[in-house]
Amino acid sequence: MPGKRKKVVVSVAKKLEAIRRLDKGEIIRNVAADYGVGETTVGDWRRNRSHLEQCATISGDAMTSRKTIKPAEYNKVDKGLFLWFTQMREKGLPVSGPILQAKAMMLAKQFPDESETFTASCGWLDRWKKRHGIHQLSICGEKLSADEGGLTKFKNEFEKLVAEEGYSRDQIYNCDETGLNFRMMPSKTLASREEAVAPGYKKNKERVSILACSNASGTHKLPLMCIGKSVKPRAIKHIKPEAFPVYYAHQKNAWMSRDLFQKWFLEQFIPLVAKFLKKNGLPRKAILLLDNAPSHPNESILRSEDIIVKFFPPNVTSIGQPMDQGVLETFKRHYRRLLLQEILEKSSAGSTLKDCLRAINIKSVIYWSAQAWDAVQRLTLKRSWAKILSSTDQSDQIADDVDLHSIMKQIPGCEDVDRNNTDEWIHDDDCEQERTDDEIGHLVNSAEENADDIEDSETAETPQVSHEEGLNALEIALKYVEEQPESS
Repeated sequence: MPGKRKKVVVSVAKKLEAIRRLDKGEIIRNVAADYGVGETTVGDWRRNRSHLEQCATISGDAMTSRKTIKPAEYNKVDKGLFLWFTQMREKGLPVSGPILQAKAMMLAKQFPDESETFTASCGWLDRWKKRHGIHQLSICGEKLSADEGGLTKFKNEFEKLVAEEGYSRDQIYNCDETGLNFRMMPSKTLASREEAVAPGYKKNKERVSILACSNASGTHKLPLMCIGKSVKPRAIKHIKPEAFPVYYAHQKNAWMSRDLFQKWFLEQFIPLVAKFLKKNGLPRKAILLLDNAPSHPNESILRSEDIIVKFFPPNVTSIGQPMDQGVLETFKRHYRRLLLQEILEKSSAGSTLKDCLRAINIKSVIYWSAQAWDAVQRLTLKRSWAKILSSTDQSDQIADDVDLHSIMKQIPGCEDVDRNNTDEWIHDDDCEQERTDDEIGHLVNSAEENADDIEDSETAETPQVSHEEGLNALEIALKYVEEQPESS
């Protein structure tokens, strides 16, 4: 009679490794034997795949040795501090361990059920960092301490890697997130002061997050990822997700998170890049450059055979990351051009600025964002890589030229707006007001509730187009085409 099998505890990383082997067609019996467990156990791993991937995302680099994932003892403080840390990280402000401990004690006051016994000990801080994959807390200030020497070193190392692995510019990608306050007008105009005090105006509900991604040659721009607050906003609830010109996702504060980024990487980046490479006769091999934001999982999670990621070192992102070298700024200029053109058109028809802004919904944002991204020229994308990859094109000028000021001055109430104020408007998304402890506490306490609808300021639902209306519109469009004279 065979002896009882010795209990084997396998790490989360090994379990995911085993699942990937099954995906490639290996027999479950052979996989189970290699890990010293039963076939039923391996089957359980595969059935619990989504949970394991979520655990790996949460635990970051610590997943390589962790066997199980237990919830945090002070779960609300844990989540609240991570929200605050992400906020500071987006602002480029330095954060150290003692600062985090002090802030955690302050946030604990928002959660009476946890505050009595919470002490923010060093051991608790170490476990918090491991859960969220956070390292080198004292070096988080990208904008405050950009490292030119570090960028030069990274460029040399990266160009060596590109040469050794044989990557072409078509196979090298970069992506980055940015906030977009989609209704915001220049803060110093008379018109925007009227807007700010308008009934029902809620500035903190106007933000979405945008993820843009392109390769170094500018030949492949992936569809934007747009993160809103609502699962299914009213303005788009009758539109199938696959019909969107962007990849729409939702999160209660409209920020990027690790699980959303991992989902985008697996469902969008890998399939679209693989399709692009195959179409152009290139091997299925690519590299994605990322900054070390807390919302980005580690390399072991973001990988699919020869499609891999590489992180920028601390403090070089703001001066070296291609998307930060004019690409996202150009995208926002194009978006705000579309916004101003919409306002100008409706103002000419008698609408006030306040009415124009209130009419903008998430559907407008999705389609304007897609148009703005399409308008970013290939030359702009190519030149954005100048600090990472050597190029024969030595010009630092951005190819796209969007004159917002001339459009702005045509809008009633904005005739006297200063050009500097118009230029500052492009960067106002990066100056979002910091959330208070009360607001963070409210976000955490309401995490299980349904996300707020981003269309709160609308008074009526967007009506669904009937089959009859759609057919009539199609017939009119066909008649219009038939009546047009043939082009010479």
